[in-house]
Amino acid sequence: IDKVCAHSLRQVQFGNFPMAQVSNNPASDMLDISINLPDKDLIALQIVDMSGKIYYEKSGIFMNSGKHNLIFNISDFSAAEYFVRLTGTQLNKTLKFLVVH
Repeated sequence: IDKVCAHSLRQVQFGNFPMAQVSNNPASDMLDISINLPDKDLIALQIVDMSGKIYYEKSGIFMNSGKHNLIFNISDFSAAEYFVRLTGTQLNKTLKFLVVH
């Protein structure tokens, strides 16, 4: 593969795309949300249950470009399925996680 083609492949495979994931799923006491942003952004975050009840909500979270980890104490959450909603200019993602005790 020539240099131009190899460079193009790296851009496709490792491009600057916004990403988010729950790092520890299922979780019991702490929830670790990993976010990677190509540019700075204002993020809104919600943690909701299956019925839509909001357990945590915060908007206007400023994040620079790069990797970020958000850690939440969920030890008082009941064992169930929950969702993390992340929204911003670059990011619109809903992540599912389980709480087990």
